Amino acid sequence: MSDQVAPKPAVTTPNTRLPGGADALREVHGDWLLIGTVQTGEAGPQKTCVIAQEQIHNDSRQRLLLIELRPQAGRIKGTLILPFGLSFQKGVVLQVDDNSMAPAIPFRTAVPMGCVVELDIDALRVALLKAGKILHVHAIVADTSSPIAFAISLNGFATALTRAEAVLR
Repeated sequence: MSDQVAPKPAVTTPNTRLPGGADALREVHGDWLLIGTVQTGEAGPQKTCVIAQEQIHNDSRQRLLLIELRPQAGRIKGTLILPFGLSFQKGVVLQVDDNSMAPAIPFRTAVPMGCVVELDIDALRVALLKAGKILHVHAIVADTSSPIAFAISLNGFATALTRAEAVLR
């Protein structure tokens, strides 16, 4: 007789299902894409939900930027991936519309996809994003020390974020 106990099968409760009982969800909110999934891990099934926007250069079809955001208790955490060739020492500065610029955020690393910035956005900046039209990302080109700005549309951001928060409940 064995002393080993068979592992319990993963039980999916209503709290770990997405709307309609789905295991995956994909919705478009203006210029933002919402992606929700149920992932099974050691702690059992867990819901994840991100809102994202990707910009592709029309001619070269190369990615200009990718931003993925996850709501977490009144804040937003996420990742911004920008092209190579930016000054790591200067980092990036975020600005919603014409509001004041946030403090510089350092680059975390560079991966084959591009230069990575980790985002941790507080409730005050979340409110600005919800009410804003454009998120400007200011950086410095490494070779020329010239400023460059990337514009991220906030069209649909507020509804995407609200929906992501609801999906995670």
